[in-house]
Amino acid sequence: MRYTFEARFMCSHSVSIVRRALTEAPENVSTLIHVVCLRLFKLISDHTFPSPQNTSVTAYATSFIKSASNSSERNPTKEVLNCLRVLSRVLPVVFEVQGESDAFEFNLLWKKEEVEELDETQTDPQFVIEDEDESDDDTSTAEPAQTPKAKRKVLPSLGERLFNAVSDLLFCCGFTLPGSVQVAHRKINYIIWYVQIRLI
Repeated sequence: MRYTFEARFMCSHSVSIVRRALTEAPENVSTLIHVVCLRLFKLISDHTFPSPQNTSVTAYATSFIKSASNSSERNPTKEVLNCLRVLSRVLPVVFEVQGESDAFEFNLLWKKEEVEELDETQTDPQFVIEDEDESDDDTSTAEPAQTPKAKRKVLPSLGERLFNAVSDLLFCCGFTLPGSVQVAHRKINYIIWYVQIRLI
Protein backbone atom coordinates (compact mmCIF):
# COMPACT_ATOMS: atom_id res chain seq x y z
CA MET A 1 0.00 0.00 0.00
CA ARG A 2 1.40 3.38 -0.99
CA TYR A 3 1.46 6.30 1.39
CA THR A 4 -0.48 8.77 -0.77
CA PHE A 5 -1.11 12.46 -0.39
CA GLU A 6 -4.62 11.75 0.85
CA ALA A 7 -3.33 9.45 3.57
CA ARG A 8 -0.77 12.06 4.67
CA PHE A 9 -3.49 14.71 4.71
CA MET A 10 -5.77 12.53 6.83
CA CYS A 11 -2.94 11.84 9.31
CA SER A 12 -2.09 15.51 9.71
CA HIS A 13 -5.77 16.43 9.84
CA SER A 14 -6.46 13.89 12.61
CA VAL A 15 -3.48 15.23 14.59
CA SER A 16 -4.89 18.76 14.41
CA ILE A 17 -8.27 17.48 15.60
CA VAL A 18 -6.63 15.76 18.59
CA ARG A 19 -4.65 18.92 19.40
CA ARG A 20 -7.81 21.01 19.31
CA ALA A 21 -9.68 18.50 21.47
CA LEU A 22 -6.79 18.48 23.94
CA THR A 23 -6.98 22.23 24.38
CA GLU A 24 -10.77 22.62 24.30
CA ALA A 25 -11.99 19.45 26.04
CA PRO A 26 -9.16 17.41 27.57
CA GLU A 27 -11.67 15.23 29.44
CA ASN A 28 -12.83 13.86 26.07
CA VAL A 29 -9.27 12.88 25.14
CA SER A 30 -8.83 11.32 28.58
CA THR A 31 -12.03 9.31 28.17
CA LEU A 32 -10.99 8.18 24.70
CA ILE A 33 -7.60 6.95 25.92
CA HIS A 34 -9.13 5.20 28.95
CA VAL A 35 -11.80 3.44 26.90
CA VAL A 36 -9.41 2.33 24.16
CA CYS A 37 -6.82 1.08 26.69
CA LEU A 38 -9.42 -0.85 28.68
CA ARG A 39 -10.74 -2.39 25.46
CA LEU A 40 -7.20 -3.36 24.47
CA PHE A 41 -6.56 -5.00 27.87
CA LYS A 42 -9.83 -6.92 27.62
CA LEU A 43 -9.10 -8.10 24.08
CA ILE A 44 -5.61 -9.34 24.95
CA SER A 45 -6.99 -11.48 27.77
CA ASP A 46 -9.86 -12.74 25.59
CA HIS A 47 -9.61 -16.42 24.65
CA THR A 48 -10.54 -15.69 21.01
CA PHE A 49 -7.54 -13.41 20.48
CA PRO A 50 -5.65 -13.73 18.18
CA SER A 51 -8.19 -14.92 15.70
CA PRO A 52 -6.94 -17.68 13.39
CA GLN A 53 -5.54 -16.53 10.07
CA ASN A 54 -7.02 -18.10 6.98
CA THR A 55 -4.61 -17.71 4.09
CA SER A 56 -6.47 -19.76 1.51
CA VAL A 57 -8.06 -18.16 -1.54
CA THR A 58 -11.53 -19.31 -0.51
CA ALA A 59 -11.14 -17.70 2.92
CA TYR A 60 -9.99 -14.48 1.25
CA ALA A 61 -13.01 -14.49 -1.09
CA THR A 62 -15.34 -15.34 1.77
CA SER A 63 -14.04 -12.37 3.75
CA PHE A 64 -15.06 -10.06 0.90
CA ILE A 65 -18.54 -11.59 0.77
CA LYS A 66 -18.96 -11.27 4.54
CA SER A 67 -17.78 -7.66 4.55
CA ALA A 68 -20.16 -6.83 1.71
CA SER A 69 -23.11 -8.35 3.57
CA ASN A 70 -22.26 -6.41 6.78
CA SER A 71 -21.72 -9.55 8.80
CA SER A 72 -21.51 -9.02 12.53
CA GLU A 73 -18.74 -11.60 12.94
CA ARG A 74 -16.24 -10.37 15.50
CA ASN A 75 -12.52 -10.28 14.71
CA PRO A 76 -10.48 -9.60 17.86
CA THR A 77 -7.23 -9.22 15.93
CA LYS A 78 -8.64 -6.34 13.90
CA GLU A 79 -10.05 -4.80 17.06
CA VAL A 80 -6.61 -4.92 18.73
CA LEU A 81 -5.03 -3.35 15.66
CA ASN A 82 -7.66 -0.60 15.67
CA CYS A 83 -7.02 0.12 19.35
CA LEU A 84 -3.30 0.38 18.62
CA ARG A 85 -3.97 2.69 15.65
CA VAL A 86 -6.07 5.04 17.74
CA LEU A 87 -3.50 5.12 20.54
CA SER A 88 -0.67 5.70 18.05
CA ARG A 89 -2.51 8.78 16.78
CA VAL A 90 -3.56 10.24 20.14
CA LEU A 91 -0.66 9.53 22.51
CA PRO A 92 2.06 11.37 20.53
CA VAL A 93 -0.05 14.53 20.67
CA VAL A 94 -0.43 14.14 24.44
CA PHE A 95 3.34 13.66 24.82
CA GLU A 96 4.35 16.57 22.57
CA VAL A 97 2.48 19.33 24.38
CA GLN A 98 4.45 21.08 27.12
CA GLY A 99 3.19 23.16 30.03
CA GLU A 100 -0.26 22.46 31.46
CA SER A 101 -0.52 19.21 29.55
CA ASP A 102 2.34 17.75 31.59
CA ALA A 103 -0.09 17.59 34.52
CA PHE A 104 -2.71 16.14 32.18
CA GLU A 105 -0.28 13.47 30.99
CA PHE A 106 0.78 12.63 34.55
CA ASN A 107 -2.80 12.37 35.84
CA LEU A 108 -3.90 10.33 32.83
CA LEU A 109 -1.03 7.91 32.37
CA TRP A 110 1.30 7.86 35.36
CA LYS A 111 -0.81 8.52 38.45
CA LYS A 112 -1.25 5.36 40.52
CA GLU A 113 -4.72 4.68 41.81
CA GLU A 114 -5.48 3.43 45.29
CA VAL A 115 -8.53 1.25 45.79
CA GLU A 116 -10.02 -0.29 48.88
CA GLU A 117 -10.09 -4.04 49.01
CA LEU A 118 -12.13 -5.94 51.58
CA ASP A 119 -10.15 -8.30 53.78
CA GLU A 120 -11.46 -11.73 52.86
CA THR A 121 -9.67 -13.52 55.68
CA GLN A 122 -12.13 -12.20 58.25
CA THR A 123 -15.50 -13.83 58.15
CA ASP A 124 -18.65 -11.93 58.84
CA PRO A 125 -20.38 -12.93 62.07
CA GLN A 126 -23.50 -14.92 61.53
CA PHE A 127 -26.76 -13.08 62.04
CA VAL A 128 -28.33 -14.26 65.30
CA ILE A 129 -31.70 -13.29 66.73
CA GLU A 130 -31.45 -13.10 70.48
CA ASP A 131 -34.22 -13.65 72.97
CA GLU A 132 -36.00 -10.55 74.21
CA ASP A 133 -35.58 -11.48 77.90
CA GLU A 134 -31.78 -11.49 77.69
CA SER A 135 -31.59 -8.29 75.66
CA ASP A 136 -33.54 -6.31 78.32
CA ASP A 137 -31.04 -7.20 81.06
CA ASP A 138 -27.76 -6.72 79.20
CA THR A 139 -28.37 -3.73 76.91
CA SER A 140 -25.25 -1.89 78.05
CA THR A 141 -22.85 -4.84 77.59
CA ALA A 142 -23.71 -5.63 73.97
CA GLU A 143 -20.66 -5.42 71.69
CA PRO A 144 -21.01 -3.87 68.23
CA ALA A 145 -20.58 -6.21 65.29
CA GLN A 146 -17.13 -6.16 63.76
CA THR A 147 -16.93 -4.91 60.21
CA PRO A 148 -14.26 -6.30 57.92
CA LYS A 149 -11.28 -3.98 57.55
CA ALA A 150 -10.56 -2.61 54.10
CA LYS A 151 -7.01 -2.86 52.82
CA ARG A 152 -5.57 -0.19 50.53
CA LYS A 153 -4.20 -1.57 47.30
CA VAL A 154 -2.18 0.48 44.81
CA LEU A 155 -2.93 -0.38 41.20
CA PRO A 156 -0.35 0.15 38.46
CA SER A 157 -0.83 3.29 36.41
CA LEU A 158 -2.52 3.22 33.02
CA GLY A 159 0.83 3.86 31.33
CA GLU A 160 2.43 0.88 33.09
CA ARG A 161 -0.44 -1.39 32.11
CA LEU A 162 -0.23 -0.11 28.52
CA PHE A 163 3.52 -0.85 28.37
CA ASN A 164 2.87 -4.36 29.73
CA ALA A 165 0.12 -4.92 27.16
CA VAL A 166 2.32 -3.80 24.26
CA SER A 167 5.21 -5.99 25.43
CA ASP A 168 2.80 -8.93 25.68
CA LEU A 169 1.66 -8.23 22.13
CA LEU A 170 5.28 -8.35 20.95
CA PHE A 171 5.45 -11.97 22.16
CA CYS A 172 1.91 -13.07 21.30
CA CYS A 173 1.73 -16.32 19.36
CA GLY A 174 -0.43 -15.96 16.28
CA PHE A 175 -0.17 -12.16 16.34
CA THR A 176 3.51 -11.22 16.13
CA LEU A 177 5.01 -14.68 16.57
CA PRO A 178 4.14 -17.78 14.55
CA GLY A 179 1.37 -19.89 16.05
CA SER A 180 3.65 -22.93 16.00
CA VAL A 181 5.68 -21.68 18.98
CA GLN A 182 2.64 -21.62 21.27
CA VAL A 183 2.98 -23.85 24.33
CA ALA A 184 -0.28 -25.34 25.63
CA HIS A 185 -2.89 -22.61 26.02
CA ARG A 186 -0.45 -19.78 26.78
CA LYS A 187 -0.56 -17.33 23.91
CA ILE A 188 2.11 -15.03 25.39
CA ASN A 189 5.48 -16.75 24.97
CA TYR A 190 8.54 -14.71 25.91
CA ILE A 191 11.04 -16.40 23.62
CA ILE A 192 14.13 -14.95 22.09
CA TRP A 193 15.85 -16.90 19.38
CA TYR A 194 19.36 -16.63 18.02
CA VAL A 195 19.81 -18.22 14.64
CA GLN A 196 23.42 -17.22 14.21
CA ILE A 197 25.56 -14.24 15.15
CA ARG A 198 27.97 -13.17 12.43
CA LEU A 199 30.70 -10.62 12.78
CA ILE A 200 31.86 -9.13 9.52
